[in-house]
Amino acid sequence: MKSIFVCFEKIVPVSAILVSIATLTPFFGERLPFEAIMWIHIWSFLILGIFFELPELGLNLWCLRVGSRQRRLKQNFLFLKKILWIRYFLTHYVGPCSGIWVVASGIGLIGAAGRSLTEGWLFWILVASIVGLYKGMSQHNGYLKNLLRLSMARGSDPQGDHRQISIALTSRFDHIFIFFELPTYLFIFLTAYYKPSWMINPWPQATLVMEQRLHSGASLAVVMVVLGAFLIIPLRWSIKKYSCVSRVLEISGV
Repeated sequence: MKSIFVCFEKIVPVSAILVSIATLTPFFGERLPFEAIMWIHIWSFLILGIFFELPELGLNLWCLRVGSRQRRLKQNFLFLKKILWIRYFLTHYVGPCSGIWVVASGIGLIGAAGRSLTEGWLFWILVASIVGLYKGMSQHNGYLKNLLRLSMARGSDPQGDHRQISIALTSRFDHIFIFFELPTYLFIFLTAYYKPSWMINPWPQATLVMEQRLHSGASLAVVMVVLGAFLIIPLRWSIKKYSCVSRVLEISGV
């Protein structure tokens, strides 16, 4: 079962991207009606929050508590490995797929409703979604995969030397990024609900010109999502430089 998880960790998210592009982006004519896109958006957002954010943050808190004490870590080491496999499934399947569909359906709603990114609240929702998506799929996913590799390399002896795992579990750099996800999720939800007029797009004229050239706000949103992929470069650089997990893996030679 574990080998199946690893085998499909790239196939499933890529499939979600391809299907969402074919059904929800303006390049394929937005074949779905507005009501269908709305329900996809609502359910994707609920799944992201209920079945990813809440369990993953809760399990992360438990792992942080266990990793903060050597004795506690030894007592719970075997159970910890099972928890890390659950978190691996959450971060590599549930989170990416639901996140991709939230962004894609949001773009579909922009196109179907004829909205413009010159609306400040809509612009900042898209920016927050792009940052959250790429941050999660690079830093959060990488953190869990490295933790899993490290725990598997340490074997099954609960009385072994787990100092390196403790260091990795309590990495401040990684936890700052992880605990930033819930405020981002709440920001997107509250902003979409209240649509505050005081939020402004800092580049309204440039945004309007780009929308006119691309024929819709949805097309510009797709371009922004694609360009957002460049965030992976500084994210990976910072992970390699500041993440305790990366340093521990280098030292241990795993």
